[in-house]
Amino acid sequence: MRGAAARAGWLCLLLRAATVASTGGEENGRPSSDEVALLVAPNGALHRVGYQRRQQQQQPFRDFAAKHGLDYHEGHPEYSLRKSLFEARVEQVERHNARAHVAWRAGVNRLAAHTQEELARLRGYVRGGERTEGAVSVPGAGRLSMLQVPSRPARAEDLPETFGWQGRLNATSAAVDQGGCGSCWAVASAVVLRAHSELFQSYRHFSAQQLVSCAPNPHRCGGTGGCAGATVEIAMDYAAKMGLVTEDEWPYTGEDSECPSAFRLAKGDALDAGVAGVAAGLLAHSEGARSGGGAVSSLARLRRLAGMAASLLGYGGGTVTAADVGLVGFHKLPTNKVADLMLSLHNVGPVAVSVRADSGWNMYESGVYDGCVAGDPINHAVVLVGYGTDKNTGLKYWQIQNSWGGDWGENGFIRLSRLSNEDEEANCGWDMDPLEGSGCPGGPSKVWTCGSCGILFDTVVPRFTESQKGWWAKNGGTSS
Repeated sequence: MRGAAARAGWLCLLLRAATVASTGGEENGRPSSDEVALLVAPNGALHRVGYQRRQQQQQPFRDFAAKHGLDYHEGHPEYSLRKSLFEARVEQVERHNARAHVAWRAGVNRLAAHTQEELARLRGYVRGGERTEGAVSVPGAGRLSMLQVPSRPARAEDLPETFGWQGRLNATSAAVDQGGCGSCWAVASAVVLRAHSELFQSYRHFSAQQLVSCAPNPHRCGGTGGCAGATVEIAMDYAAKMGLVTEDEWPYTGEDSECPSAFRLAKGDALDAGVAGVAAGLLAHSEGARSGGGAVSSLARLRRLAGMAASLLGYGGGTVTAADVGLVGFHKLPTNKVADLMLSLHNVGPVAVSVRADSGWNMYESGVYDGCVAGDPINHAVVLVGYGTDKNTGLKYWQIQNSWGGDWGENGFIRLSRLSNEDEEANCGWDMDPLEGSGCPGGPSKVWTCGSCGILFDTVVPRFTESQKGWWAKNGGTSS
């Protein structure tokens, strides 16, 4: 009995010491508690039986840093900053996953210790002025002719319930990591170009770094160019005019670099900012020869000279010209039209799309993401590779290939919530900040965007001539 009476005399205390993380981010600066459990013996002696929460989180942060190769040294101010960011994001992930009936699951990934500025650079895209429907860089504005191939559906109602290019093409099998460079516009464009080259010609791993270094952006559309942002249209226009070497010939570094003179477009060949410039200026390059103009001949001479100079510079010579690989231009799909997007995806190939990537994207791990609000400013360029319905939840989705590496999301991919076709086109709002970051100066003060995360607003596909070596020819012209 004496032992029982003695044990009853112990007193358990839980001490809390409130601390505030001061990291400067919006999600930080909130109180958190360091906890320690103490047992007070009858004789007044203190015995610690718990660990401070801060100490408990030291090892997870060390493991996180080691896993992702982050060289942070304890005692250095950056270590404290990154650790505070990590702990705040872990708490954010846990709060989200604790909610009932969530459609998507959050996770701790390599972005968990990024600052707000570093996360913003991952977007690296703000589209410029609104463009007309069907603007193309080759003759024949309007819907893609491939949409009316007899062996492929002509109406959205005839499309399969689920369809996707992931894993069917080299370009859509593994996600690229753009690193800390704001090059989503270049990476997304290069991935779509790779996919369509494989579909219509043969697979070529086009260089995204060439786009980062050389695609001109004199009108500052989507940023100031390179790692400071641009647009898919700028990338496609440059590729169609100059051509791209391969990744092996010009590897991706994720940094701004000087463009060799052999790969620079002439001043007048840069993409115009206005609607008329996009439609007329680009068409002139393909129609000039028939009308006796010099646009095509001068551009052809530029390409030939570029090929010769590239050979001398060690970039593979003839591989630099667009004509050699069948690339003839790009096509801007009708704005905010779901049927055109789905038919193009199924009948032609992956599509470069522009979306709103909000803070929820940073911690996305799996599931159908439903965090976007209609009208949120569009800020990120990605690749649409499929659509379908989740078997467990019944939720419709768009499948997106991102450029944040394979350890983010669902092996580098994310599924965005998708409504019925009619409701998706009605899921709209005014983007009141189209110049977020640095769009085209003088553009509209607001634009009307539709679809989940604005996915229907700005959609682009390249144009390749078809050869018997391409995926479409080898598969009888059908994707089923």
